[in-house]
Amino acid sequence: MTLDFHKGMAHFSATFAPQTGVPHTFDQSIERISALQTDIGHAGDDHLFVPLPTEIQEKPKDWSRIKTIRNRLFCLGYIEKDTGTGHLDDTIKNGIKAFQSEAGLQVDGWIGEKETWPALQELVSFETPIDLKKWFNPSGPKPVLCRAIGLRLFVLGLNEAKPKSANEDIRTGIKKFGQIWDKLKFAKPTLPVGINPEWVERLFDMDTITKNLSKVSTPLNRKLIQESHSLIINAAKIELWLKGYHVKPNGYDLKQTNKTLDTSGLTKMDIWKWSKTLSQKNTVKKSIRFYRGLHSFWVEQGKDDDTADELSVNFLKKFQLFFKIMDEEVSRENEFDANEAQEKIEAFVNEKHDQLPNIWDNVKRFGARIWDGIRRAWGWFKRMVSSTVKKIKKIGLNMSRIIYNFTLGSFTVLSNIMKSIGRTIQFIVDPVMPGSDLKHVLFIKDGDFDPRAIINETAQGDEVNNCCRVLEYEVRKFSFGCRVIGTFVVILMEVLTKGWAGYFSLVFALVKLRQLRFRLKSLMDEYTDIFVIQPI
Repeated sequence: MTLDFHKGMAHFSATFAPQTGVPHTFDQSIERISALQTDIGHAGDDHLFVPLPTEIQEKPKDWSRIKTIRNRLFCLGYIEKDTGTGHLDDTIKNGIKAFQSEAGLQVDGWIGEKETWPALQELVSFETPIDLKKWFNPSGPKPVLCRAIGLRLFVLGLNEAKPKSANEDIRTGIKKFGQIWDKLKFAKPTLPVGINPEWVERLFDMDTITKNLSKVSTPLNRKLIQESHSLIINAAKIELWLKGYHVKPNGYDLKQTNKTLDTSGLTKMDIWKWSKTLSQKNTVKKSIRFYRGLHSFWVEQGKDDDTADELSVNFLKKFQLFFKIMDEEVSRENEFDANEAQEKIEAFVNEKHDQLPNIWDNVKRFGARIWDGIRRAWGWFKRMVSSTVKKIKKIGLNMSRIIYNFTLGSFTVLSNIMKSIGRTIQFIVDPVMPGSDLKHVLFIKDGDFDPRAIINETAQGDEVNNCCRVLEYEVRKFSFGCRVIGTFVVILMEVLTKGWAGYFSLVFALVKLRQLRFRLKSLMDEYTDIFVIQPI
């Protein structure tokens, strides 16, 4: 489905009137809040933004997230085939249950926001930190961690295939990882190589692997290159994949051959494709995609075509430069001030709103990839906006990741508050107020919102007090919600008065809503008190 960015926000726009200096009536305010809630629902129905529900849904709306879940279950060996669809069928449900069972989670067949989704992210994502304490039993790693270790060994070129079960050999791959670690003179370990938390944490720490590769002493001799090329090349594949290039982290893919390579008349590209720098008994399959990714990377770094070709063909001789750039961009992410990010993204969305459909085409097209590489994307964004603003006109996967991730966070907060407001509006329109109990006390209000309390003559004092506390809690929720919505409406008013319409106005509004973290800081304690600490 192709989203029409000229549609959407129709209900809120229809109820929006220019400022006349006349205060809005209560009915107008309620109408606008209801209209905004309807538009938020439509954005979810159109798969524009969909926070992951906490409850099981037969027909989830978040296609990109379901694609991610399916792909990761396939990579861990819980399902046999990745169909690439966002349909929640029995195959994926059974895979989720198997994953939950081996992970020690509640087995309900649904990837919830609180437990299962974070667990899947932690075990498969290249950027999410892993807490190994919960994945190790006293006797060793949990079955799900054995699968995740096998997957990580595969994508780093240390195992030949993806895991199909939790019982496959992972010790050989870990041993090879330790040998390369030692030969490249990375940080000295405190424990012997094995399936222990220290070495598993090293395996899962892509940032540290990249940093270590950037500091390898040069040049490496032929023997050392032959022993370590699988880790070096696959680490580069992972970094390119995370940054949005069309490179898959699919293992090194070496094929043995007894043929002797005749290099006469071959170009550097031909020799590179046949991997002469490694061994004439090895040919590389599917190498052209990796070469093109490297070439594009160097061109983006400002290299001319010939230099980019030279650096790509001779990658194993000068790989430290590649990893140094990657490491620097990851470091930039930690230096990127939230206010600066807000301003740069807002400026981009404001100036290039015609590119928003391309961004969501990328989101739908890449599916699982949108949920990994966010930190790399921020490093890329930092460099792009600091070097030249013109370069940011290029809409790629990184920009799609950034804006989607940035706005989804605001959309989640907004949709949750809208749900709360929707429930609280009932508190306004219903003459019987919350906390009422016919056996003890009845709280009612008239058309002018004048409240009255009618107390049963047989009511107990403690019961009446409890009813009053419930009413107080609901009143505080509504009061807080109205203040937050008031801020939302101010921002939306700014968007709509500029003549922007459709989903573009929603995206721009969500970008601007990130400022609410600072504007509403004084309300956070109250928010926690109201929504986290429940009434007695």
